[in-house]
Amino acid sequence: MKHLSKSLCLILFCFIPGLLWACGPSIYPDEARFALFRNGINGQEGFEPFYYSEYFLNSNAPDPQGRDYERNCREWQAITGKGVQLEDLYSIQYTCAPDSFLRAYESRNWAAFRGNSFVQWLSKKKNRAYLDYFVLAKQMESEQFHHGDPWTANLLDTNTISLQALAKTALERSHKTKNDFLKTRYAFQAIKSVYYVPTTDDFSPYLKAFETYIEPRETIVKGWGYYFYGLLQKDQYKRNLCLLRAFDLSEEKKIAAFNKIESDFLVELIQKEKDPYLKEIALAMQGIYTMGRAEDIIRALFTVNPGSKYLPLLLSREINKIEDWVWSYTFLGFSNLAMDDQGTPSFSYWNKGYTEDEPAMKDMMSTNRKNDLAYADGLCRLMEQMSGTAFIDRDFLKLAQAHLYNVKGNYTTAARLMTGVVIPESSVYFKQWLIESIIIYTHTEDVREDKVQAKLLQLLQAFDKAPEPLNLKKEEPIAENEDDLSELFLVISQQFMDRGAINMAGLIYNKSNHLRNVYDGWESTWDDVFKSKEKSPHTVSPKMNYKQIAFWDRHSSTEDLKELIQFKDKKHKTPFEQYFSPESWPDDQVYKDLIGTKFMRMERYHDALKVFQSMDQEFWNDNYFFSEYLPYTGISDLVTYAPWEQSKTKQYKSTSKTDIVADIVAITDKLNAPGISNEQRAEYYKKLGNCKLNMTKNGLFWMMLSYGNFGQENRGNPGNFHTYSFYPNTIAYGDNYYGAKSAQAAYDKALKLTKNKEQLAALYLYKELALVLSDYAFSNNYDEKRTRTQNVTMLRKYYAHTKAYEAAASYCADIDL
Repeated sequence: MKHLSKSLCLILFCFIPGLLWACGPSIYPDEARFALFRNGINGQEGFEPFYYSEYFLNSNAPDPQGRDYERNCREWQAITGKGVQLEDLYSIQYTCAPDSFLRAYESRNWAAFRGNSFVQWLSKKKNRAYLDYFVLAKQMESEQFHHGDPWTANLLDTNTISLQALAKTALERSHKTKNDFLKTRYAFQAIKSVYYVPTTDDFSPYLKAFETYIEPRETIVKGWGYYFYGLLQKDQYKRNLCLLRAFDLSEEKKIAAFNKIESDFLVELIQKEKDPYLKEIALAMQGIYTMGRAEDIIRALFTVNPGSKYLPLLLSREINKIEDWVWSYTFLGFSNLAMDDQGTPSFSYWNKGYTEDEPAMKDMMSTNRKNDLAYADGLCRLMEQMSGTAFIDRDFLKLAQAHLYNVKGNYTTAARLMTGVVIPESSVYFKQWLIESIIIYTHTEDVREDKVQAKLLQLLQAFDKAPEPLNLKKEEPIAENEDDLSELFLVISQQFMDRGAINMAGLIYNKSNHLRNVYDGWESTWDDVFKSKEKSPHTVSPKMNYKQIAFWDRHSSTEDLKELIQFKDKKHKTPFEQYFSPESWPDDQVYKDLIGTKFMRMERYHDALKVFQSMDQEFWNDNYFFSEYLPYTGISDLVTYAPWEQSKTKQYKSTSKTDIVADIVAITDKLNAPGISNEQRAEYYKKLGNCKLNMTKNGLFWMMLSYGNFGQENRGNPGNFHTYSFYPNTIAYGDNYYGAKSAQAAYDKALKLTKNKEQLAALYLYKELALVLSDYAFSNNYDEKRTRTQNVTMLRKYYAHTKAYEAAASYCADIDL
């Protein structure tokens, strides 16, 4: 069969309710990476761009904490005195447009800067030399970006003629002035500006000025200067050595220097460089470059300098990697495998995906997990060796080891390491200490007990209220470590789930607001999508969204849901229960609909009918997407799927699961009624089979069993972050929902009861249609090359002259006769 019928195409390619993006859904940084070991907890926040974390390769702002700019301002304040405020220095240095400053200078009208203590200081006659420097620096800034419009200019659209003259002026002044502070500044401005004038005939005077006036001194411009000094070198090896120094000495130039040094050079330098200082930086860079395991590099760095400031960074990266490889699957569902489009293993962040059900994939994941946990053991041994040496921070090592043991699930060892470690609230380690304490307590006590819940709440509230480390300026509103409380909720939720406390596990999971699937986050009414629809989707504010019930849809029983409704109405909840209760509970109808849906999956139709009858009968008209995806045609009518069927059932007057299930119950009751003939019983089995086929993944009434339907969703796929999946309900109900097994069984019973040729032909056609629909759900191809089924063979051999066969051959493109 080369082409699907229109009816089948509509089912296969229907949109997922609630998910429409112009460019498709995207994963926010933290949604694919689980990390609870906090980078920079030792106070060295300057390495943000190189963390292996939620913002992996996303924090590309140079010096996000502004440490270099602050240091420069402090060097200036050492000259001006404390009478000049740091804020005023920063304002003129970094936020004041050069043209504004130059205009005020040329007109001798500083009214626009009235109240700025730095401008007042520059305006004094005795400070004229500093004003002259500042004027030149602002002129260079103006000429370097002289268009001032990023949409019409290149990134460095430089007025090179003017800038070259200014660079020459700065060089001359660096020689002329006797002020050492200004010498270094002029020399820096000279070498920085001349770098942007590639037509310069001779760079040697500028290089010499750097070597003479900047290199011997300890100043912020030394690190900046090494960057430009290195880029002007003709010798590639010397160029890279200078970039290493720029990386080490400067925060603002770290990313730029890192990006200009290739990993191959670092390997060469590490092998042959004798200077331990340069080797230390090269090893640190190589560790950052390494997306896989970097233990050997860390050991080498520790040998070169046991007190290296880079060791906490590299150790944190390794811990975050192990968290990612182990916990991202445990808590987020992402596998420890990353594949490209051709199935080749890849470290690409964006290729992180969910695991598949295939045994080979599971074997690979199992092997990876064993290797990752063994790697964690090796890191713990390494840190144990470090603890007896000159390592920069013992508390860091204790917390790091405890965290790795928590990742491994060895909570008693983690607790032993934490014994005696007292971290005050003022410490940069306090929040990390709380994280380890919460994880240990959650796994070593019974979280169902009230006293344990009270202690957990105390720890969680302490974490929530604890301040971030001092001077931690956040780069973005959704910044590093902000989701740690959310991730802790996932850890706790899993423990409640493991203990069988499904409802509390679900409440904690929902409070985490940490989606395992974007479908769970749908909260739209979708009015904007269906404005032109004849059936207006929602005339009242919706009482339901899938996020409210996603966890229970996957993991709860009907009894769990009944208990949840009782808990919702509980008047005297404990503080722990109150903390995790939603601010606004869903209406009882939402939970009842899920209870009824679960009964439908179990084919307990009478129980489902009782639940649906107890509900507000307008619920399905005014909520979710029921009115869009539950047809008005009868549940036993397969419409265009089955053109051979002449009789048509009633039309529903409104969207009502009660009416739909009442029809199914009526069929089952008649089926079991005494005194009916075999032909009648066969007819009822056929109708029951039709009802069940209509409620499969590709049936017209799929929303009686599921809350979503993705076009490429299939029986063997647990789903991924972007798309809806019936999983884990697939485990219990997949054979019926995807494979129409129960529908086939009903048709088989009917076949044994009837001798009517038309009825027999119709039953074989329905059985074949069930195979067609389930083929797509099982990711098989149904076409002319497909092996003829027994159904088609029987039809062609015995029923080719029936009206049902002729109608199917003429009008049913779904079945290849």
